[in-house]
Amino acid sequence: MQADFQDMDRLTQSRMLARDAGLRLLNRLTTGIALAAVAALGVLTAVSAYSNPGTTTTPSSAATSSSSASTFTPSGLQSSTTPTTSSSGTPVAVSGGSR
Repeated sequence: MQADFQDMDRLTQSRMLARDAGLRLLNRLTTGIALAAVAALGVLTAVSAYSNPGTTTTPSSAATSSSSASTFTPSGLQSSTTPTTSSSGTPVAVSGGSR
């Protein structure tokens, strides 16, 4: 009877050690995967920032023509520096125009 308890104790100890080793491996794998995911996110962020810097360009016709009465805003909309007038000479609000 005494031998049975010792055998069960050894078996229990070996199972506990195996479980602890498995949990340590799982913790290392989880940490490694999390660090790799953060590194991959950093790489994707850098590639995205490089490929799409977010700068705007001015159309060449607006940049070279100083006599033009309209300019292009950063949003790409065209704004007029002179008011649009009707045939009677009074200013008129105009909306819905296109380029």
